[in-house]
Amino acid sequence: MGTRRIFSKPSPPEGRQSLLEWVNERASTTPQSVLVITPPDVDDETIVKQWEPYGSRTQLRLCSFRDIVDELYEADTYNGKTTFTTSSERRWIVEEALKRVNDDSHPLYTAEPDVGVITQAEELLTLLEFAGLVSAEDVEQRLRDVGVADLATSLATFVEHVHTVRDDHFSEDHTFRSERFIHALEPVLSFCPKRTRPLMSWLSVHSRRFRPSNETSSSCWQQPSIPGSY
Repeated sequence: MGTRRIFSKPSPPEGRQSLLEWVNERASTTPQSVLVITPPDVDDETIVKQWEPYGSRTQLRLCSFRDIVDELYEADTYNGKTTFTTSSERRWIVEEALKRVNDDSHPLYTAEPDVGVITQAEELLTLLEFAGLVSAEDVEQRLRDVGVADLATSLATFVEHVHTVRDDHFSEDHTFRSERFIHALEPVLSFCPKRTRPLMSWLSVHSRRFRPSNETSSSCWQQPSIPGSY
């Protein structure tokens, strides 16, 4: 049975300090037994320095949530990084998708997509993905459900072009990050640290809570060590 604990402090360093001190009293000395999922705005060296008073660097495994998702996806599908769409590939796909929009009444229509339009279209695609809308069908249904049917068909068409371009020019197992997130977070692959590191005993996640007090929180989850499991 795991142990969950949340630390809430006025600043990120204080939150991490309390978390690392508490973990140190309970973690094993096994290499990479403490998995720390770091926020984008904190570099690894910052975490390492805060951990120095408590334990060895070898106990830590530092990674992003994206790394964990990619590991879970690869472990389940056997499709590795060579099948992951890169940032430059994604931008090219968006540009080609815009070129396929030939209806001049479409809000994204342009005779020749320039840098600004491509960037805006890419940001729009990201927003849709953040909302969990990955397929054209998802986009159209959700937008109709929330009362913006006038945009539903046009944005669904754009998303359809994006996926068609990807399928036309890359292998069938080539994925966007949003697709890997959805796959990894499905119930059958519910977030389970032992899938990514069998001997890991502690998982810590750092996040910022936007509250009037501007406090930050760090959460910690104990994973019973199961040697050899995967």
